[in-house]
Amino acid sequence: MSMQQLRSVMALAVTAWAGGAGSAQASPVRFDNLPGPGHYEWGDTVDGPNWRLDITLPAASQPGVNDQPATFYHTNVNPSDVGRGNIEGLIHVGGDFGVHVVGLALGESIPAAYAWDASGFVLFEGFGSILPEGQQVYLGVSFDPGDGDHYGWIGVVRSGHQLDAFAWGFESEVGVPVAAGVPEPCTLALLAFGSIGIASRRRRHVC
Repeated sequence: MSMQQLRSVMALAVTAWAGGAGSAQASPVRFDNLPGPGHYEWGDTVDGPNWRLDITLPAASQPGVNDQPATFYHTNVNPSDVGRGNIEGLIHVGGDFGVHVVGLALGESIPAAYAWDASGFVLFEGFGSILPEGQQVYLGVSFDPGDGDHYGWIGVVRSGHQLDAFAWGFESEVGVPVAAGVPEPCTLALLAFGSIGIASRRRRHVC
């Protein structure tokens, strides 16, 4: 599947969710932050422009700094700044409502059996990291847009002192657990292709 096809598939999936968001049926929503043009660099530096991520919006629509209910922050600090002023670590994540600062596995249920915390260190110089380097892992999050607690996730990869978000998502129904990383892009592609009646093309493409 080409990059343009995948973008089209994601747009179809989001449109389908938006059209049925008012129903009582639970619906996990996923946004992929694809490499290349349009990639949202979540968390630059302490003073960077993109330190907020709204998990209910795609990469191209991220406001970057607005404090909305579903926004979560990520700041990283130059190693030379550690220990100066209030700077205590290298990668710091959090949110106004809750975040699991742990490496959840693909498909792990959120909320999980971990303590919720408003903020925490992913990498603390001198003490190491709780996120393995170079692996896709997930942060579990919760937020309340006014109708109750929703659960979501942020997929991240740590490279040294940098943390990149490759995807994020949430459950549209209040109080319903969501599986980290679900639905996966291949699942969305199959659903989108099926909805427009091109099953034969679906069989020829392997995600």
